[in-house]
Amino acid sequence: MPPIDQGLLKNSDFGLPMIKPADEIVRHYAYTLSFSDKDKEPFWVAYTFKRSYLNGMEKRSSHFEPDPDVPTGSANPEDYRHSGYDKGHMAPAADMKWDETAMKESFYLSNVCPQDHRCNDGIWADLEKAVRYWTKDDSIEYIVTGPVLPAQGSPKIGEDHVTVPAYFYKVIFSPFPYPKAIGFIVPNKPGTESFWHYACPISKVEKVTGIDFFPDLPTNMAGQIKNEYDMSDWKSTESFYQ
Repeated sequence: MPPIDQGLLKNSDFGLPMIKPADEIVRHYAYTLSFSDKDKEPFWVAYTFKRSYLNGMEKRSSHFEPDPDVPTGSANPEDYRHSGYDKGHMAPAADMKWDETAMKESFYLSNVCPQDHRCNDGIWADLEKAVRYWTKDDSIEYIVTGPVLPAQGSPKIGEDHVTVPAYFYKVIFSPFPYPKAIGFIVPNKPGTESFWHYACPISKVEKVTGIDFFPDLPTNMAGQIKNEYDMSDWKSTESFYQ
């Protein structure tokens, strides 16, 4: 497969999904999101994670707050009180230890969705940990995460009527040492399956979400990158046990 043009990787928007004119885009220091006002949570949250970030020592915050940069207003902590759901990070706090501002902004409620605790603390946490292992191996990952938001019929929590997703997705593109990508669609419920059980090509995540991921990929590799995946490319020694 041909190498990635280094000029593309210097473009700060390289890892973002396709942005449509009506999208409500919010750009923070360490991540960018597309916000759904109807659901009071993100359609997607995109960020770049580098090997050097793994050395961060910033203390984890515990202060969730509304996002001051969402014009239509994000959810509030009270929406989650007694709801039975965790405030599930899309861009994980553990990936933001490299910077104080990054950590603070990861606790904005625009970066959060209602998540079953046993999913959040189980299979989802295992997948987030695996991404950090992959970054250690590959030096840089472009990551997009979010809920699968149906047109209607999902339960809501709180006065802001925050949608409870039935599934969450994560897509990862790694340009080094050779271009590869993988997607996951994980149920928002307890389970005993490994996250590997939910691995899929990015094209499947695109079909389920309607989102065009990594539109700046060179056309001569985009089809293969999005339609194919090989778990052996990702099963590093440290993540294989999952």
